[in-house]
Amino acid sequence: MKTPMQEMFDQLKASRKDEYGLAFAIDMLLENEEIMLKKEKDVIENAVTQGWKYNEEGLVQWMGEKYYNETFNTNEK
Repeated sequence: MKTPMQEMFDQLKASRKDEYGLAFAIDMLLENEEIMLKKEKDVIENAVTQGWKYNEEGLVQWMGEKYYNETFNTNEK
């Protein structure tokens, strides 16, 4: 799964080789702005919900960064 920002950058990278492709990608992104923002909100809400986990001592611990990295494969290369 990718975040809307990752999807946007992938689309722009794929189309930057020619002006027409880039213009088309930008238009498409602007037309889908509302959908992408809703998905971003859903992703953030899910990450916050999934980020709180019980540790070995039974205490609730914030694991949001680990959840996000595992879900969206954002580990630096």
